Amino acid sequence: MKQIKEISECVLAGEIGKAIELTEYLFPTVFQMNPKLFFFSFVFCFFFFCFLFFVFCFLFFVFTFFLFLFFVFSFLFFFLTILVSLYRILFTLRCRQFIEIIRKGKTSSKEQTEYLIEAMKIGQQLQNEYGKREDEEIKTQLEETFSLLAYSDPFSSPFAGLLHVQARELVANSLNSAILGVFLFFFFSFYFLPFSKYNCNYY
Repeated sequence: MKQIKEISECVLAGEIGKAIELTEYLFPTVFQMNPKLFFFSFVFCFFFFCFLFFVFCFLFFVFTFFLFLFFVFSFLFFFLTILVSLYRILFTLRCRQFIEIIRKGKTSSKEQTEYLIEAMKIGQQLQNEYGKREDEEIKTQLEETFSLLAYSDPFSSPFAGLLHVQARELVANSLNSAILGVFLFFFFSFYFLPFSKYNCNYY
């Protein structure tokens, strides 16, 4: 999709703020998922496939049993992957935005104080939004991200990998996966879950 490619190019170019704005404009549900709707949709779909399980087992016996097990586990894995990716993608983008500011401050010929102030502002927002959460992975990622400020030359620090272009590619791929996952989720919901048609804002 052209829009997803444009968002990826923004991330790869280090323009995280623009990537967030485009995602919020083109795919608003990525960052604003309705937890209740997602939960009820998940439960509905789960019992729907359980019903299919009994019907298929009655008709096709053993072959259907193994086929359905594979389908159900694939289904559960797919939606759990979407849920986890949505939980972390905005946080990852915010961290990437902070890192890109540090990167620009160290590579730009402009006054570094300006970049430092901007980095501190975003860092404070990150701390306020995610600093008190119990998720150890989030805490670790925050610590590694903020550690870049402690080095006069972050490119030679133990966390220099965060500044590499490859790190941008990982974030771009994660954002693409989240967008496609939500798109497929709502596509499925629109055709199979009647109540979702009256409670969602589609693309």
